[in-house]
Amino acid sequence: MSANQSVAATDAESLYSFDDTATLAPAESRTIPRTVSDETLAPQVVSNTTVQIPTTSADVANEAVDGGSRFIFTQDNPMNTTILSPERHQPPLYKVETTFTDGTVTRVERVQGGEGEVLAKLFWGDLGYDKIALGATGEKMRLGKVLKSGPFFSETVSFKDGQGRKYEWKGNRVGLHLRLYALDTPGTPIASFTKSRADERTGKVIPAYLTINRRGQEILDMVVWSFCFLEKGKRSSENSYRNVYRGPV
Repeated sequence: MSANQSVAATDAESLYSFDDTATLAPAESRTIPRTVSDETLAPQVVSNTTVQIPTTSADVANEAVDGGSRFIFTQDNPMNTTILSPERHQPPLYKVETTFTDGTVTRVERVQGGEGEVLAKLFWGDLGYDKIALGATGEKMRLGKVLKSGPFFSETVSFKDGQGRKYEWKGNRVGLHLRLYALDTPGTPIASFTKSRADERTGKVIPAYLTINRRGQEILDMVVWSFCFLEKGKRSSENSYRNVYRGPV
């Protein structure tokens, strides 16, 4: 695995330590790409600070994922981040990177155990007409043909896996958080995202994470890239909303 696809071991170890003594490695030891500006997606970066992830009643109500594991984002930026396994001492699972050399392109790669396998690429377009290509050499198509939005003003986006099973991301709207449901196992979500935030008691950064249960892990690759692409669009909409409605400065 190349240097730009890895996270320093001390950094990964600290992100897995959810107690008051867990400390992130210094920023200079990190090798995560940071090519999308704060103004573009307002990412919240996990910096050189102490990290803890307390379990609270609010977290339980927010996630509602039965038996889920936490897949941690080293940066709270769906277009530039590394995603870690819930198991300690494992190399990073995924890398998400955005480049601008040939238009604006975001790649989601599975990096554990090799040099990286491209799962999906998002080609940013004008007027919201983004295109997607599945795999390293897949044909480009409208993003809406793969991630299908519900009726006008709907907060739901659906897709199917290789077995034809249907899934729905809910909460795809400004002010909501994304939760994934499998229609063949109705009930609680199989995946849910929690943004990074400051602990109200200590002010310390709690990193962002996807909570995914065993059912969701059956299609883990699809969960990751579909989430990243939807969250990108959602945050862009949220930034536009704030710019319009924040009022006079």
